[in-house]
Amino acid sequence: MTLDSLAVAIRAVLYIDLLTMFGIGLFGLNGLQSAEYAVRALPLRMWLAGMTLLGLFVSVMQIVVMAASMADLPLLLVNGDVLQKLVNGTLIGTAWKVRMAALFAMMPVSFLVARAPRALLVLATVLSGAAVATFAWAGHGAMNSGVIGWLHLGADVVHLLAAGAWIGAIAALCMLLFDGRVALDAARFSLLCRALNDFASTGTVIVGLILLTGILNVWIIVGMPNVLSLPNHDYGRLLLTKIA
Repeated sequence: MTLDSLAVAIRAVLYIDLLTMFGIGLFGLNGLQSAEYAVRALPLRMWLAGMTLLGLFVSVMQIVVMAASMADLPLLLVNGDVLQKLVNGTLIGTAWKVRMAALFAMMPVSFLVARAPRALLVLATVLSGAAVATFAWAGHGAMNSGVIGWLHLGADVVHLLAAGAWIGAIAALCMLLFDGRVALDAARFSLLCRALNDFASTGTVIVGLILLTGILNVWIIVGMPNVLSLPNHDYGRLLLTKIA
């Protein structure tokens, strides 16, 4: 596997992990009868702790691979000086430090979430949301400056959080549906129907935010006069597939 392929794989795992973690926490606050019930039903402590540990591990791998790529070095020759320059001397490094701080803070929260479910679930959602938001500083959201730059960055952050809310809610609903510990009886069926109904309105808002921020990103990156040429490029084809 080449360094570029490894970087893509790491980025994909990190996105899926942190987006899902944010969305599951948010669903626990809004998609079930209570945070207390959500902690027991999902079960959130195990999932939040596991995804936090994975996020920490993959984030460390990511910064090492990025350092190797930027310094044009083999992976095993990356040293402390190269890492320090990337972490302390770039915007990507600053975003990485914020993400790591948020994930380290998530560890005690995830293990203690059952003791004060609502308060700690709110904190877990804020921390995981902050970790997700850092992706915007490593993507095209950081390509502009001035007012357009902040607008682009803000749209990217909202886009990421909305996507995380959607992905995490689907994961949580699947966890409820395929929970082998509980029989699929009338009470559980009623819970699933209520959770789906409650999420329906939230899901509509989420999809609307994804589309609106996506349109804004296309306007900034591609420019509206160039929209018709999207099928001619890999970026455009991927974008159209995503919209579909």
